[in-house]
Amino acid sequence: MSGDTQLLHGTSPSADALDAAVRLARLRQQMFARIEPPRIAQYHVLRQIGGGGMGLVFAAWDPSLDRVVAIKVLRDPWAPASGDALRREAMALARLRHPNVVSVFEVGEHDGQVYLAMEHVEGETLRAWLQAWSAAPERDLGRLIEMFIEAAQGLAAAHTAGLVHRDVKPENMMIDADGRVRLMDFGLARSDGRTEPSPTTASRDDDGAPAITASTSFGLVGTPGYMAPEQFEGLSPTAATDQFALCACLYEALYGRRARPSRMEAAAVVAATPVAIPSDRKVPRRLQAILARGLALAPEERWPSMAAFADALRRQQRTRWDRWAAPTG
Repeated sequence: MSGDTQLLHGTSPSADALDAAVRLARLRQQMFARIEPPRIAQYHVLRQIGGGGMGLVFAAWDPSLDRVVAIKVLRDPWAPASGDALRREAMALARLRHPNVVSVFEVGEHDGQVYLAMEHVEGETLRAWLQAWSAAPERDLGRLIEMFIEAAQGLAAAHTAGLVHRDVKPENMMIDADGRVRLMDFGLARSDGRTEPSPTTASRDDDGAPAITASTSFGLVGTPGYMAPEQFEGLSPTAATDQFALCACLYEALYGRRARPSRMEAAAVVAATPVAIPSDRKVPRRLQAILARGLALAPEERWPSMAAFADALRRQQRTRWDRWAAPTG
């Protein structure tokens, strides 16, 4: 058996070994056209499209349905309890079908490693979309709100299915080719003391800090600039936690700065301090009030559900300004 084949079909290969095998196979394909690409279960690996501390993401071809999918292969080592919990959550996500959520087709195990087969979405992250939106001569506030309504709808569907995202941020939302918001990476943050970039994006924040998901052995999981106060207390994330994070994303889009510091130490210091909503005449007062409630310190003081938050944004849409000039200064 050849060396690269052993990497793919041996005992418990690492995600890094799989990456090396993919690179070697691509090189051999360039030299010998008939070399078959590496496989993960029935999926033919095409190329790596992302990666982080938790695992690697590949574009792969599904021959049974003749389509391209995204395959996430989780890194070793996984404690049995953690692996089982991930499988349960991934299977729950696989049952969730919503136009604003990236679909998970299958969760399985290949050579001792857990993998997820997901919908392959062509597009850009919400982070990239917001950068283009903020640079426009006139900002279409209505379009921005519509984006966040779609994100809220996807999260509401997940919450109804008993799923909590845990790490809502612009890097974990895609805008597909049709301009639709698609949420990804539900509940896949680890609690093993590592810090991890988004598996599809390795961007940096505006202040130069890496846009990372921080996790600790004490259960603190999230990205500092978007974490709710209860996360800093080590409490289990809930639907209200996702709501705070989504509102932090909206705050950043509206005001051009973070609601919270992007570095863990600084964010932890101010976690118990209420988020101040600027009195900007260019942001409708009703929208300011919607945002303030979603960013309340106590989870019970936020909107009762993500669906209620989305409804509030829809009501704002009915009275919105058609165009909103960008804040200056």
